[in-house]
Amino acid sequence: MICLFRNPLVLLFTQFMQMVLLRLIILLSRVKKQLPEIPRVGMRMILKGEYDQMTWFGRGPQENYWDRKSGADIDLYKASVWDQYHPYVRAQETGNKSDVRWVALQDQAGNGLLIK
Repeated sequence: MICLFRNPLVLLFTQFMQMVLLRLIILLSRVKKQLPEIPRVGMRMILKGEYDQMTWFGRGPQENYWDRKSGADIDLYKASVWDQYHPYVRAQETGNKSDVRWVALQDQAGNGLLIK
């Protein structure tokens, strides 16, 4: 394993397995100080534009959020990445999906990335 980032709170390790599989492990460690609860831990990546096909198993097909998801059934869905965008008048997040078990982003030939 290769350590990419280290501080008292977060250790981020990557392990490359079989040429194209990338596994990220994020470990949070406790500290003696009283700190607020961590509301969200995330990661941001930039992919090539040709990965424009999205398949997911979760709620959909419309965008849904934790407090408004009962009208979106859990199923297997497929749409383009661009179909997830909505030009709201006020800038805000768009295209959110709740209870997603996995998502695949692929190009037209079926090559791409599977996130579980």
